[in-house]
Amino acid sequence: MAAPTAYQIQIFNMTNLNRSYVLFQSVSTTPGTPDCFNNAYQKSPLVVSEPSSYAKFNMKNVHFAVYGTSPITLSKGVTVTTCNTVPVTLSSNDTSPPEVAGTQLILPTIEKDGQTPTCGARTQTQKTLPNAYGISCDSSFMFPNSNNICISFGAPESHTGQVIPVATIPAWPSSEFIFEPKAIYYIATGTYTPGAIVSVSELSNVLTVDFTNNPESPSHNAIFTHMSDKSWKPGAPRI
Repeated sequence: MAAPTAYQIQIFNMTNLNRSYVLFQSVSTTPGTPDCFNNAYQKSPLVVSEPSSYAKFNMKNVHFAVYGTSPITLSKGVTVTTCNTVPVTLSSNDTSPPEVAGTQLILPTIEKDGQTPTCGARTQTQKTLPNAYGISCDSSFMFPNSNNICISFGAPESHTGQVIPVATIPAWPSSEFIFEPKAIYYIATGTYTPGAIVSVSELSNVLTVDFTNNPESPSHNAIFTHMSDKSWKPGAPRI
């Protein structure tokens, strides 16, 4: 098995203000499913405004299915904590439908109690979409439910290895969900806790870093400088 692809984004702060930066990842889901919420993936320490100060984010294309419950209904500001994680593989990205299947996970509830999600059968049978994995929820629970059962795409934090929910959907019974993570990342300023639900589309001045747009000469490292006029300039600051 090939080693996972590693990506790195480095952000220099030249805004004249000390700032923290937050990383998000783009994840697509099948049309017609409930709203897919973005979760903060990584947060930098406070970066002072000087030419030698920067935030660095490291990512790998290692993927996890996450399932659990939320103390309140999913919405902006709710932090989804990882309850259970299952490593998954994505289907191949060569054709549609894909030639090589990805992971398909069954999500029942323990003893069909309708409240406590658990990991059911896991097979390599997801061939609906390329570069994706699937979660099939059984009929043992209702929607809505008091435990707010939810499912997520998860990715490991680079320093601790802790799996962070990156994109979260409220689980619907008797439904199949497909997650397609992409090597497209978003950077914004803020102090959001990893796992916190944030509407990226409502954030101002978001930097998009797309590692998929040049397949013939791929680069897995990106450097940007955040300027005092709030713009993002490619490369490190000129001293």
